[in-house]
Amino acid sequence: MALLAYSIFLLYSNLPVDTQPQVFEKTNYSSVNTNPSYLGKKMQFYPNMRFNHLPITYNIDPLCSEEKKKNMMDAMNLLTEKADLYFKQLNEENKADIIIACGEKYHEEGKSLFTAGEGGPTLVVNTTSYSVIVKGKVQLYSSDKCGYNVELHELLHVFGFDHSSNDESIMYPVTSCEQRLTNDIIKELKRLYEKEPKADLHFLDAEAMKKLRYLDIKIKVMNQGIINATNVKVLLSSQGTRIEEFDFGDIGFGASKIITVQNLRLPSRSIEKLEISIDPEDKIDEYNENNNYVEMSVG
Repeated sequence: MALLAYSIFLLYSNLPVDTQPQVFEKTNYSSVNTNPSYLGKKMQFYPNMRFNHLPITYNIDPLCSEEKKKNMMDAMNLLTEKADLYFKQLNEENKADIIIACGEKYHEEGKSLFTAGEGGPTLVVNTTSYSVIVKGKVQLYSSDKCGYNVELHELLHVFGFDHSSNDESIMYPVTSCEQRLTNDIIKELKRLYEKEPKADLHFLDAEAMKKLRYLDIKIKVMNQGIINATNVKVLLSSQGTRIEEFDFGDIGFGASKIITVQNLRLPSRSIEKLEISIDPEDKIDEYNENNNYVEMSVG
């Protein structure tokens, strides 16, 4: 009996068993793909600020005067005409993209300057490529002797536009009746909104380690587009042979998800190359699919 046990020990001690973990390194990997089109002079609070849909909905406070309501409608109509935007009024404030409120008192800024209105985005999601405006608000304090200049100025703040140093621009910090919607603002709005809203998935990271024929793997996927990506799948394969498919579910714009798996049984101990691909059946419409693939090799 002792001789049999010793024989078994010798048999297993001479097997070519590698008990050291083998780490996979990325050999073909595209990281975050920032939007290269934002190269011009800074006009907005953050790069590439836009809503992720049209029409853009709004709600006007019933307390606003008819004059203020008309001025705001005129400002929206101008953006529709010049920049191909369009708007839709909602009666439910909590469902509107932009809330327009009114107040009757001036806000003093100095001895002789007063604020006629305030506006800006109230919720922005940074997706790396875009800064997606989710909610915005305009507060109107006084009527404008220049027509709808105040309303347009504050509305453009909601769209992410900062003040301009051009005193002829509607975004100049001190209002005058000669100011106008300048071509640089129109051009930037058209650039931002001419792109169809899409998702844009990419790998934030991928790590893998093999011991014998068992794999530990961690995959992190981010959506840097401007709309949600639904039913996201990630395929793990080796030289064209399917190993496993991971279900990431839905990934919101600007959000990321991680899947960590331990002791995943591989079809063979000899596997030394891995391919990981997002959306293998090409069901998700994306801005860029060149960052949906990672290759990894041992050592």
